[in-house]
Amino acid sequence: MKDGKRSFAKNSMIIGALSRFSDFLRNRFDESFFGWLLCGNYRHEGNGIIGLAGEKLKIRQRITVPFKRFNARAFENSLILRKTGEMFRKIPDVQFKYTGIFVFAFGLYTAISCLIKNFGAAIAGQSFYTLYLGVICAAIGGIISTSQKRLSETVAGSRILSFLIFRVLGIKPAAVSGTGKSRGRGDVSFVSGIVLGLISEITSPFAALLAIPVSALAFAVLAVPECGAVCVILAFPFLGMRQLALLCAFVTAAWLLKLMRGKRTVSTSSLDIAVLAFAAVMLAGGLVSVTREESIRYALYFICFMSGYFMAVNLIRTSEWFYRCISALVFSFSLTVIAGTVSAVGSPGLAGIPFLQTAAQKLTGIVSVPSEFAQLTVLILPFLLVCASGYRKTDAGLGLSLLSVLSVFCLFFTRSRGGWGSAVIGLVVLLLLVSRRSVGFIAAAAVICPIVRVFLPPPVTAGISEFLSVSGESAAYRTGLWNGVDRLITQCFAGGIGVGETAFEKVFPLFSQTDISANPTTKNLYTQITVSVGVSGLIVFAAILLIFLRHFCSFYSAGHGDDRRMRLFSAAGFSGICAILVFGFTEYVLADYRVLLAFWLVIGLTSSAVRVSVRERIHVPEPEGISLDIDMKKLRRARNATKKDTDKS
Repeated sequence: MKDGKRSFAKNSMIIGALSRFSDFLRNRFDESFFGWLLCGNYRHEGNGIIGLAGEKLKIRQRITVPFKRFNARAFENSLILRKTGEMFRKIPDVQFKYTGIFVFAFGLYTAISCLIKNFGAAIAGQSFYTLYLGVICAAIGGIISTSQKRLSETVAGSRILSFLIFRVLGIKPAAVSGTGKSRGRGDVSFVSGIVLGLISEITSPFAALLAIPVSALAFAVLAVPECGAVCVILAFPFLGMRQLALLCAFVTAAWLLKLMRGKRTVSTSSLDIAVLAFAAVMLAGGLVSVTREESIRYALYFICFMSGYFMAVNLIRTSEWFYRCISALVFSFSLTVIAGTVSAVGSPGLAGIPFLQTAAQKLTGIVSVPSEFAQLTVLILPFLLVCASGYRKTDAGLGLSLLSVLSVFCLFFTRSRGGWGSAVIGLVVLLLLVSRRSVGFIAAAAVICPIVRVFLPPPVTAGISEFLSVSGESAAYRTGLWNGVDRLITQCFAGGIGVGETAFEKVFPLFSQTDISANPTTKNLYTQITVSVGVSGLIVFAAILLIFLRHFCSFYSAGHGDDRRMRLFSAAGFSGICAILVFGFTEYVLADYRVLLAFWLVIGLTSSAVRVSVRERIHVPEPEGISLDIDMKKLRRARNATKKDTDKS
């Protein structure tokens, strides 16, 4: 059957002509000036102009290495940091039963406190949830307290915990193996549980109990900052703006601490410098603004979410971590799609359980605004499609294919014409990158679509034509808005009015009578940047896109790397960026903080795929950091011996 299909495709005159035409276009583009400009040989970042300048000036030998050694010794000689590290390293050796005593004490105190304070309300049936939590924790703690295993043995023996810690977060088993000596004290565990119960009097008992895994996760991020990038990708659709900004700042601080200690490295390319320049422009737009206080706050949030790019390019330096981040991105987006489906069909009432109601509101927060959900969908949908094609013969492929259909279903119900068009353009770009033969498929689809319209019922065609028409209330609103934006740009073309919705909402009524109270943006990504920070910001943003385009095109045309999956995922990231940039002509796509972070994460992951592929192809070893056990006398003897041998030769 497969041979018959191949022979049919090979002998078909139409398909053969389209294939030869696509080969002709590709060859002509490769020979053109723009083809040379975009698809020149990609060089490793250390061999570029920046790397050459650093090598000539000996920045690494004169500044970087001495600075890292000084900071490494300062951190290692700190008594507080050393004692804190020793305390955390002893945690895997604690017997699991002491954890049970801790949970039992917390549950017992919570249950008794609830009965004493709210006995009358509990009898009336008004608030049983805190009491239930205390009883459940006391019961679970009593069961756990019978265990004789150490905490490290419990983690290694649990399928769920080992999967979350070792597979999802990427922490090595040796990091939680411990020394093999059992530790722990029952009285300390019991008192700690009582203290946590006292803390729950100030806050919610659910929040107090949730502080335990959050603290453990924070320590894991400090030890392995790469797992912090995975946590950011997993959590960004569901956290509030402040919580997500705090998480990004914490992961960035953990990476900087590792960098100062000499245990991580930083790579610099022209794209990194362009992104830094855009961050500086946004900060200037916050400092020089008609509403300075609000603009500074907006600029700081914007820069904080831009750190997603630097997290991706500096922490994701191996293919293993890259695929782990892609899996996290697809998983978080899948949860968002499921939440969107439930929101479209109808969700069950959770009014009786405040905690679950709050969680449900955060889970469906991204889908509450259709345009924001459409922006996130067109950006991440190519990754979901590539994953589905990679596992197409397995059960996972079936599930991913179903999620792809659900995401298209949710995108359809957003009724966003810009989202529909940009999604189609992104899929076309992805098809062209995956296979040159897809030109025939795209041409056939362009021919079939008008023919299919003839066979549709008249009410359906009339509804589609009415929805896709450029006339109507929405078009009139955008026309009036953009006319006012044009007049505003002529007055603030050089420096802008400042970043943030507050500045635009204050200045725009002077140039137009269009009501923007519901959505104080220009409904266009590029005019919004120009209005906020002037033409300089638009030029820097265009430079970011051009450098990103050159890096990707030169890498993809050169065929670096033997891992086809890496190439496909980089193509997915590129097509997602193309789709969201097209969407930017009809919406300000960086208005929502989740879409903003996802935008810079996808750019960073795509750039990271390029760097990882080139690094693994030319076998560049990953630096292990600077050794802290340096014997300066031995080092001087070795240098003198090397110098004598050189003089003799």
